[in-house]
Amino acid sequence: MTTVNSRMMSPLRFTLATLLVLLATATGLAQQASFTARVPAQVVEGDKFTITFRVSNAQAQLSRGNAPQLKNCTLVYGPGVSTMESYSMINGKTESNIIRDYTFTYHADKAGTVTVPSVSIKEGGKTLSTNKATITILPPGKNQRRQQQPAYMDEDYDPGYSRPGAAANISPNDIAVTVTMSKNHVYENEAVIASIRVYTKHDITSFRATSLPSFDGFLSEELPINEQPHLERFRGDNYYTVLVKKCLLYPQKSGKLTINSGRYDVTLQTYELVSNGFFATQRPVTKNVTTNSNQVTVVVSPLPEPRPQGFNGAVGTSFSLNGKLEPNLLRTNEAATYTLTVSGTGNIKYLTAPDLDFGSNVEEYDPETTTDTKFNGSDLTGSFTATYTFVPQTEGTLHMDETPFVYFNPSTGKYVTLQIPAIDAKILKGAATATTATGTSEAKTMDDIRYINLLGDSKLYKEHHRVFNTLLYFLCYIIVILGLVGAAVIYRRHLKLSADITGRKTARANNVANKRLKVARGYLNSHATDKFHEALAAAIWGYLSDKLTIPASALTRDNISEKMADAGFSDDLVAKTIRVLDDCEMARFTPDGGDATSAELYDNAARVINDIESFKFPKKAK
Repeated sequence: MTTVNSRMMSPLRFTLATLLVLLATATGLAQQASFTARVPAQVVEGDKFTITFRVSNAQAQLSRGNAPQLKNCTLVYGPGVSTMESYSMINGKTESNIIRDYTFTYHADKAGTVTVPSVSIKEGGKTLSTNKATITILPPGKNQRRQQQPAYMDEDYDPGYSRPGAAANISPNDIAVTVTMSKNHVYENEAVIASIRVYTKHDITSFRATSLPSFDGFLSEELPINEQPHLERFRGDNYYTVLVKKCLLYPQKSGKLTINSGRYDVTLQTYELVSNGFFATQRPVTKNVTTNSNQVTVVVSPLPEPRPQGFNGAVGTSFSLNGKLEPNLLRTNEAATYTLTVSGTGNIKYLTAPDLDFGSNVEEYDPETTTDTKFNGSDLTGSFTATYTFVPQTEGTLHMDETPFVYFNPSTGKYVTLQIPAIDAKILKGAATATTATGTSEAKTMDDIRYINLLGDSKLYKEHHRVFNTLLYFLCYIIVILGLVGAAVIYRRHLKLSADITGRKTARANNVANKRLKVARGYLNSHATDKFHEALAAAIWGYLSDKLTIPASALTRDNISEKMADAGFSDDLVAKTIRVLDDCEMARFTPDGGDATSAELYDNAARVINDIESFKFPKKAK
């Protein structure tokens, strides 16, 4: 009998032991204790609002005495307590999580700014505290019909937000789109931020831009947005607002630059009361509204004159330079690189590689440039890297003098000069090229064997003819003289082309554009729409800058039209070019139209470049 009982108890003991082990494991793997507060950012005078304190994985409890005293607010109720428990097992490890929320309800008595003090609790000998917060109590809105739920500033909490729900007539004043600038007065190429914001009193079911604000005269960079909708006092009333677009702009010319208004088609929705006898229900009512954004003017000051040597359009603060030559030991006919890195804050994404002179005994190639930037809240910060590749041709010394790199600091209004370090490196003899070595070997091999003529005539001497005073004699003189004259002309032309930097840029504009279009095509094939639009815009704008010899600081639609007209291009080709530029800019600031639209935009840009290259100018009348 005893044996039977012991066998029956063994599974029970095993189960109890397993539960104890799991309980101990869950307790040991409980999450770390924390104490946080969720506070509304804005509320309206006369409304009720809540502050919720969350205690995670702690035994401490809150009571009404823990409720913070708020100026111009009255504590109405609290705390309301809710508890959430969860257990999970992942790869044999059990974790537990216990959360208690303590909610206090207040009444907003008077408009103003309220500071929520820090609240502390004791847990395991440690003090856990919440951060201080600020609440803005807005005055009552016009025709306010019911309490509005505020939006909360908390990453892990999204209660949503509601619109005024009673029936109301929708008017154009219930929706507004505004464009604001972070600065009203800047220098050329100094960063300024444009923000497009929507204010509304009703739900928006459809929002479509029929024409966007145009940033003529600016280089633009769209910035990410992480702002949540919230209440804001606007035009003497309370509106829900959200930031829909934010752009970083760099003005390219001086004067008063105006950002034209955009046009938007919006569908708003409100509710009207419908009586059903003993009770009433709400029925949604929609209305289409067309609204325009405001115009904004920015005063752009020109950069001080004279501009020092070495200034190439860099505008920003605290730039620094770093140069590196690789390899340290140079040899003839072996490629080497010099990497120049410019770090700082400013228009670093739009810098161009400085012209460096490595001497006449090297073969140089066009530098390759890359940028690594991020937005720091007011401007771009990061690095610009230019890689110069060259091949030494003769033994000796590679020498490069110090080269000035100048940038303009808008905060001080002065130019700052940095020096690209000088280079002095020995060039040793490298291996001969494969072509030269092979050709010499073959020549020696062929000289070792002579052809033996077995069937030739028996004459062992060769007849000689006099060439002096013959036609061939004089022709040789003429050919030599013409060859010397041609060589001199070609050499002078080579010197002229080498000195004509603008001419070289114009000549190779098509090749550079084709390379950039190839990069854009790669982004299109990989469905990277944002990078495709950026690369395509860089290709067409860069091509027109090189082809028409327009500096980047003066690259605008008007200047392009004027330059093309002066050069003799047809009005139709000028219109096509401006249309492609507008389509590129519109595509960067409108929702993605799909790969088909992007492919069509790519084909139009490539076709315009080809038409410009193949344009036949009309002959001038004699």
